[in-house]
Amino acid sequence: MLTVKKTLPKIICIDKFYTSKISSSKYACIILNFITKQIVEVYSSRHIHLLANRFTSIPETERNNVTAVIINMWDTYKYLTKQYFKRYELLYA
Repeated sequence: MLTVKKTLPKIICIDKFYTSKISSSKYACIILNFITKQIVEVYSSRHIHLLANRFTSIPETERNNVTAVIINMWDTYKYLTKQYFKRYELLYA
């Protein structure tokens, strides 16, 4: 996992990006600050177990500061948002 850890902003975007055919995971996951367009965190995979472990390690008080999550329609992102971000508006891109 490659991490550029920053405090979660109020509005985050969660998305995938193509890494490589030779990587163990075809897609990686990125969390962006919607307002500043800066990277918050990057993960080597978008697999649910990896992201769930990471979101669990973020203090609930920090996760509760997130007021909006922007995702595509991928089920894993929808599930994780509902599971780990309690005070949010879910927006689909």
